[in-house]
Amino acid sequence: MLLRELRRLTHNHALEQDLTWTKDSRHIYFLVDYGSTEGPYQDNQRRLYWIDADTGEGQRWADEFEGAVIRYAELPDGRALATGRLGTEVQLYTQENPKSVFAKQPGWAGTYEMASPAKSSQRLAFAYSSFDRPTEVYLGDAPDKLDQPAPSPRSTSSFQRATSRVAKPTAGSRKMARPSKASSCTHPASSKPRTRRCSP
Repeated sequence: MLLRELRRLTHNHALEQDLTWTKDSRHIYFLVDYGSTEGPYQDNQRRLYWIDADTGEGQRWADEFEGAVIRYAELPDGRALATGRLGTEVQLYTQENPKSVFAKQPGWAGTYEMASPAKSSQRLAFAYSSFDRPTEVYLGDAPDKLDQPAPSPRSTSSFQRATSRVAKPTAGSRKMARPSKASSCTHPASSKPRTRRCSP
């Protein structure tokens, strides 16, 4: 369809953000943090919508989900992939269309973030953390195969951690190590160490 003039697509009391075209170029996804597309202004939890680029008809995704839709992406098969916060948990969900079930995917308790599907396969990269696990990047074969046990660093299974094991703070960390007030310092003019009080 060739546009001969600019066309306004939305007429509502919402603040749309994070616009993304679907792969077939028929719809435009967007998130709403403030306001409403469905009536008078009101503050809701973050919601996911799309709008038909030709007709201007909008639809809400995950309309029965009681939590907040944090981020979204489109899978190669056309399904929507989203991270949804419900209580203290942020889990992965998929949905075939706005009228289908917003289905929670199998996974660990904790927080899934920055889910990024591959362009030509079902592989999925994402960041995960929990109360006793620091944030790491993981790679899975598909969104429905994320409930496997944590692999070893050299694992070649279908569920892999993509970052190395290093000391990182976790949600369960209660205090940070404090630097020592006295340490062995090297004077700039000499290669011999001198023991003196150093600034932390």
